[in-house]
Amino acid sequence: MKAQKFKRGDLVRIAKDLGASMAHFEADQDAIVMGSYRDLCGSGPNNTKEYEVLLCKNGDSHSWYYERQLTFIKHVGEDAITALKDKYNTW
Repeated sequence: MKAQKFKRGDLVRIAKDLGASMAHFEADQDAIVMGSYRDLCGSGPNNTKEYEVLLCKNGDSHSWYYERQLTFIKHVGEDAITALKDKYNTW
């Protein structure tokens, strides 16, 4: 099984340029990783490089960003996810 680059609770920066096929996605902002496709959907080991993120600017979640489009900042943990969801009432 391939190791995942990011884990739930990691604060990441979404790239400015996501490419033409993902131009409609949120870009150039900080977000918290909610999990990989495999974590959240229970799929096979090859789905470790796509991630759902929780946007820090408005608490919306978006799927599926490729690993190469995210840059690790620091691990902020479950408390940061809870605080962001509470702030924007996104439960």
